[in-house]
Amino acid sequence: YLSHFSPSFGPEYILASLDFGGWQWRLSGAQLFGMVALWLLTLIHISGVERGARFQVLITIGKVVVLTALVVLGFLLGTGDWGHFATGPEGHLPPGALRNLPVSLIFVLYCYSGWNAAAYLAGEVRDPHRNIPKSLLVGTVFVGILYMGLNLLFIYSLPLSEMSGVLQIGEKASQALFGASATHLVATVMALSILASASAMILAGPRVYYAMASDGVIPRQLAAVHARYRSPAASILLQSLWTSVLLLSGTFEQLIIYSGFMLVLFSALAVASVIVLRIRKPELRRPFRVPLYPFTPLLFVGFSVWILYFTLLDKPKESLLGIATACISIPMFYYWRKRPHRP
Repeated sequence: YLSHFSPSFGPEYILASLDFGGWQWRLSGAQLFGMVALWLLTLIHISGVERGARFQVLITIGKVVVLTALVVLGFLLGTGDWGHFATGPEGHLPPGALRNLPVSLIFVLYCYSGWNAAAYLAGEVRDPHRNIPKSLLVGTVFVGILYMGLNLLFIYSLPLSEMSGVLQIGEKASQALFGASATHLVATVMALSILASASAMILAGPRVYYAMASDGVIPRQLAAVHARYRSPAASILLQSLWTSVLLLSGTFEQLIIYSGFMLVLFSALAVASVIVLRIRKPELRRPFRVPLYPFTPLLFVGFSVWILYFTLLDKPKESLLGIATACISIPMFYYWRKRPHRP
């Protein structure tokens, strides 16, 4: 989205390239700017829990307000066409779309991938038995409404044929709705929206590594808290270092499929564990009851398996790299679990 203002910020602007036999590595302006954004956010969240939380609240409120305004104003004042919702001779979906649907859902689910992030912060939440389920449900519904609103606005602004293969869809939709002058504002809003999502995961993700280190299944140094800022600095640094490796190693689509495939896989495993724990440990206290159990988790797991199967067939390289990454961690898990654990 920032390439709207300068081509040097785009993925097509190549700063350097190296040839390793049949594989070519390239460094683009987009990757470089992504690295800058990543490490600025990392410094913010390392420099204090309260400071990072205030920044996250501020940028999230701004993002939600502006995106909501975009949807409302787009339908009220935009020059869209309700005819885009009409069914054409071939229906709403072009031939072959249903075959590609499972892989496309990787991208859709990635938009919702923060739905469970509130659970990562359970150790820092007041009255977690009440507030964690509430935040998960309210957050998912709210994000769902905003996501659907944006997609309806995009269809109102452009026919489906003009959206195919377009990465900066928000920019193109705003041009159709409001003219070229509005694209500057919308490109900025979309870039800030992505920045807010990255910041949220820099805040939430390291809490998982902190908990794992506290349980002794990864090096206990990752459970360290910064003496001055009281943030899980080691875990934040580890995540940002690995994110940097990913940023420099692949294209946008490759990274989404690589990470999205594993997100769907581990979400399915986490939901399936609800059923396993009910069978293995029926005596556990359960403050929250799953509605329509066991059909709800089975439905989730079933859809996840469907998506994973077709993604593996259609995108084997990215899917297998994700599986390989997880497999590498298995011996590490057993190694650290056998080491003496100091709580």
